[in-house]
Amino acid sequence: IQEACIDPRAWLRQEERAHHAFDLIVCIPPEWISAREASGNEWELSRDGKSFLIRAARLLSPHGTLVYAQSNERPAVDVPSFASTTLDVEDVSEAVTPRDFARSRQRMQCFLLHRK
Repeated sequence: IQEACIDPRAWLRQEERAHHAFDLIVCIPPEWISAREASGNEWELSRDGKSFLIRAARLLSPHGTLVYAQSNERPAVDVPSFASTTLDVEDVSEAVTPRDFARSRQRMQCFLLHRK
């Protein structure tokens, strides 16, 4: 089990270089994230999150799964648009929401991205 809490982008670059494959990747970013790399490049979840998740999904082993959750109130990434010939997207938001929070605006969206 590896944890990439400090800089997930650095983890992603490292794992891409090492050609590692994972059966499961869990990505639950903070509601808002923006950072400036040492090179001066700014990174923002709402703008760069889609490419980050697509790159992370490439690290999945055959039939691996990436779990991604985000706020329902201000979704940062349009995950359903990821469906492609190599990736299936399954919205499991309802299944993971406790009944007590079913009407809450603060619900989370939760998606499973499966490698085909």
